[in-house]
Amino acid sequence: MTGQPGSARNDDAAAPVFSSVARSQIEALDRAVWRTRFRDPLELKQAADALAASAPADSLAAALASFHHAWHRLALFDQTGAGELHAQALAAFERHHYTPGIDRLRVVKALILLRAGDSGAALATLDEPTRSNEEEPLAEARYVALNIRALCYGDLGDLDNAMRSFSAALTAARQTGIPVFAANALGNFGGFHADIHNFEDAEQMCREAFALADVAGARAPWVTSGTNWMLSLFFLGRPAEARDVALQLLAREAWLLPAKRSAYFTKFAAVFLHAGDLAEAAAFLDRAEVVADPGVTLRTVEWYWVCAEVRNAQGRHAEAFELCRQAIESGSDFDQVSLPTDLMRLYNAATQAAEALGDFRSALHFKKEAFAKYELLVGQSARAKRLALQMEYEVQLAEWQRDEALAEQHAAEEERGRLADLNRALAAINTDKSRFLAAASHDLRQPVHAIGLFADTLVEQVAAGQARDMVTRIQQSMRTMNGMLSELLDISSLNAGITHAAVTAMPVTDLLLHIDNEFGSVARDRGLNLRLAAADLWVQSDPALLKRILQNLVANALAYTKQGGVLVSARGRGEMVLLEVWDTGIGIDATHLPRIFDEFYQIGNTSRDRRKGMGLGLAIVRRLADLLAHPLEVSSRPGKGTRFRLQLPRVAMASLPENRPIASLADLTGKVALIIDDEPDVRDSMAAAFAARGCSVIVAGSAAAALAQLEDVTLRPDFAVIDYRLESETGLVALSALRARLETWLPALIVTGDTLATDLTQIDAAGEAWLIKPVSADALQLAVTRLLSASSAAAS
Repeated sequence: MTGQPGSARNDDAAAPVFSSVARSQIEALDRAVWRTRFRDPLELKQAADALAASAPADSLAAALASFHHAWHRLALFDQTGAGELHAQALAAFERHHYTPGIDRLRVVKALILLRAGDSGAALATLDEPTRSNEEEPLAEARYVALNIRALCYGDLGDLDNAMRSFSAALTAARQTGIPVFAANALGNFGGFHADIHNFEDAEQMCREAFALADVAGARAPWVTSGTNWMLSLFFLGRPAEARDVALQLLAREAWLLPAKRSAYFTKFAAVFLHAGDLAEAAAFLDRAEVVADPGVTLRTVEWYWVCAEVRNAQGRHAEAFELCRQAIESGSDFDQVSLPTDLMRLYNAATQAAEALGDFRSALHFKKEAFAKYELLVGQSARAKRLALQMEYEVQLAEWQRDEALAEQHAAEEERGRLADLNRALAAINTDKSRFLAAASHDLRQPVHAIGLFADTLVEQVAAGQARDMVTRIQQSMRTMNGMLSELLDISSLNAGITHAAVTAMPVTDLLLHIDNEFGSVARDRGLNLRLAAADLWVQSDPALLKRILQNLVANALAYTKQGGVLVSARGRGEMVLLEVWDTGIGIDATHLPRIFDEFYQIGNTSRDRRKGMGLGLAIVRRLADLLAHPLEVSSRPGKGTRFRLQLPRVAMASLPENRPIASLADLTGKVALIIDDEPDVRDSMAAAFAARGCSVIVAGSAAAALAQLEDVTLRPDFAVIDYRLESETGLVALSALRARLETWLPALIVTGDTLATDLTQIDAAGEAWLIKPVSADALQLAVTRLLSASSAAAS
């Protein structure tokens, strides 16, 4: 039960409020009463009494008890008492703003109206708008409402809606998981089939319901289904079997409701008559007269035709004829309010009596009427069977669709699982690839770093001539290798999330001048034209990152252009500036365009020409453009060339910030450099580079070794250059130990050959200055210059 007190309106400040614990206890007691609904009227009353006794008289529990007491009175066919309890429960539910209870009381009112003969008003009551915003959550309540609706449709002669409502009610009953509800639903549905002369389906349903009710010990469904089963067998021409069922019912005669016993005895009379026991049939009719309830009509059409058949069997044809005449003349709406089955039996009994009395004219009239009712029954039966088959088809179709949907869902889940496994495998492969590249990069960077520093140191000590030229060639080769490793560094930094944008207003012309200075001579050496075209435009971007994007685009254009040239242009368009790189190169086929920004993806470089890089340039461009939120487009025509376009936010001209550039490299003469690296070649190359610049150098393979040396010398380092990945510790740990022992803030530069995202993130988070190997001697001196400058500024 989901209704909440106070949800219907808020004009009653004194409306009671209940805790969730109290409500859950009330709902548990209420559900227990629901489960007794179709077992035994006395059991229903006792459960409702227990619910009322559990709480004060003005409580919600007491209101629910009144609701169930109303159903108890209906089970005893006391409509007057049920109406009084209905009004009492409605007032209490309104007071508690309990909308589910208010909605459920509509069903009580509908049944009272139905039994009063106003099935139209009963159906209208069920169709009234609900007070609760939610669908009825209780399957037991859904079943009862659907069952009463089906009875209303049946009483109105709307067979199609009655069939569908009974079918829906049976589904709801089974959803309760309570056998007695299923028994009641099957018994009522079977009774409806019997009323429309579909006795085959009626017999099957009622037999199943009778067995369920018998096991459950449920009185009302057992009597209802047993009676309908007996009548189905009777009308199927199987009176002996019908008599056996009647005997089972009579064995529990105490279970028959007093208000309906006269109707039961009338039915028993018909069954025993056709089973060949005339005397017992007559006795049952006498008993029906004796037990008749003054508040319940005895002389129904059924009673008339049963009495007439018994009188005919007794040879009392005049009495039989008179009984039939009385029934036919009992009301102008006689045909409308009676079942066709009962009318056919009545007209047949009248025909038999008239023939026995020699009144053949009346006999012919009655025979025609009986035949008309028979045709009506056959039509109803055929229609009911067609509708039953249609509904069975619809159910099977719905089940098939459900099974198909479940199968598709299962297949989709399996596919999602397979894709998840593949994604995990790909992620693991990608992680392994990154580790491998990082490890390979580290192992390559260490000797490259050492060779580069040795070459930088050596070139200054070799006189001009063939030897110096060879050293210069070594430096050029090292710069090429450095460029390739720098691409790996850029991707690693982007993957680590440590590349940060410092967006500011900047002139485009300055950027293009850098490009001209860097690539002008390269283009001329290759016989290509590098043209620049730009108005005096300013954009909002990161100067360094935007320069890196343009460098990669121009380098890529020059690498794939054999004749013609490259155009770099910047032009305004509204609030944007379009920065474009055009080339007259080989172009890109449309099939390759979706992948050109993938890492390590190259086109037309099967020979792996190192001058064309590693296939990371455009991947870096894409990542940096995304980081800066600059939309990037590419278009190309194979054999004609390619155009890359960046869209940059246009801004007004601004004053350039007055940065304090470092005028020149610091003079390191007399400075003490502490070098810690566990690779002897790397350690020695850095020592040689700093010694060549006038430094005194202390070298060590670990922090412990460095501290031991510092104990033996009077020198104190002015700065330290420490490898990040030492054999037994990280460079950050080593630096921390040094500062702790020296009790001073030692300026330090962390250098590393690692490019794993996790390592770079840790270094960046530490806030220390750092460089990625390989580093040239000049770059190393520049980094130390900045380090010492920052340290001096902080000290002052």
